[in-house]
Amino acid sequence: SQILTYKLVNDADLIVTMEQRHQVVVAALDQRARSRMFLVGEVVRLGSHLTVRNSDQTLQNWTALLNASRGGYMTTGRLVDEVLSPDKRFLENYRRIADRLQGICKNLTKFLAYLES
Repeated sequence: SQILTYKLVNDADLIVTMEQRHQVVVAALDQRARSRMFLVGEVVRLGSHLTVRNSDQTLQNWTALLNASRGGYMTTGRLVDEVLSPDKRFLENYRRIADRLQGICKNLTKFLAYLES
């Protein structure tokens, strides 16, 4: 864990957030990051519709394709793409969110591994 800075945001090829409120914080540091910033569910939802063209495709190119697949709208994803922080009072919330994140991360890992191969 580290403090989010302009340099971290500026240097990132892909920014994945859990909640829209996290995107507000990132955009406050650098508005240009919006085209590289996606909600965790959004990146997997949009990525599942993309075909990686060849093994030379870079993360930067793939991120640009993700952004273009938004349909030209500079959105912050849909509410269903958010993974909200669990209510600390209920253990079941943690389990449900952990299960959802596990599935999302499994898919995202597949996309990123293919780009790296």
